[in-house]
Amino acid sequence: MEADEASKQRRSKQASPICCCRRAVTRSITRNRSNPSEEEAPKADSTNKTGARRCFLDKCKSTRVAADMETNESKFPDEALGKEDADSEFCPLKFHGCSSSDAVQEIVCTFNEKKIDILKKLGLGGLQYLKRGYHNSRHLVFWLLKRMDVENMEIRLADGTRVKMTLDSVEKILGMRCTGTHMATCSSKVTKYVKIRLQERFGFDESKEFPDLDDLRKVLRRDYGQDMCQYDEETFMIAMSAFCCAYMFGPGKRTASVPADIWEFISFPKKLLNCNWGGYVLMVLQSSARAVQMNMRSNPTSILLGGCWLYLQVVRI
Repeated sequence: MEADEASKQRRSKQASPICCCRRAVTRSITRNRSNPSEEEAPKADSTNKTGARRCFLDKCKSTRVAADMETNESKFPDEALGKEDADSEFCPLKFHGCSSSDAVQEIVCTFNEKKIDILKKLGLGGLQYLKRGYHNSRHLVFWLLKRMDVENMEIRLADGTRVKMTLDSVEKILGMRCTGTHMATCSSKVTKYVKIRLQERFGFDESKEFPDLDDLRKVLRRDYGQDMCQYDEETFMIAMSAFCCAYMFGPGKRTASVPADIWEFISFPKKLLNCNWGGYVLMVLQSSARAVQMNMRSNPTSILLGGCWLYLQVVRI
């Protein structure tokens, strides 16, 4: 009997709802501690995924910005540096020009005292000191012309310094008059009156419109002795002015020739006695630099170089 009662009490305890609840709660708490709930697990995963995605996007963004900066630097460099780099890269295959101090020196070295006096009166006395054999580097002349600040008449050197081209520098380098009346160039046709005067003075054929370089050389080399009449002296002045403009001061051309736009001015000797030669030298250099810089835009195979190369190469020092 006692055994039966003990077994009944044991079975009643096992069937007690309190014990069942305790076991259920214990299993539930243990399960919660060991494994996250279904709601909490996705939240943690989504948080981790969102953080990783944000890091990835930030990295991509920074990489894209760096790439864009490099692209922008290559396409749109600093204005000054970009121009210099472009300038240094471009170089035509050929250069054409006729500036030659030797051609003027060959004539001047034959002058006697009378002709030297006329040269001084003309305002070109410094040309008597020209030495033969000045080397003109066309690559250097091109480099200087393309780096010229046309508006301010300055040359930008590679180290950033600027060389100012002034009348004083022309006077010191070339020894010519840099005061007085600026030479007026005429783009229109030369008047018939001037053409007749030139034909009378130089005696060239009617088939020619103006005297050529051979006609000028004949006048400059002629032996006048020590006594020259005023008419011969004036003709000599016109010939010397035209010769210098054709070889030393003139615009860019393949071969030397007197610029047609100066005949209207130099045909009157009284104007030459007060002519500002330095102003003309700078004016031609300015025009030549502008033409070179404009032509560079089309990457030509050849370029014309004008102006006084001797002055341009010396003034940069």
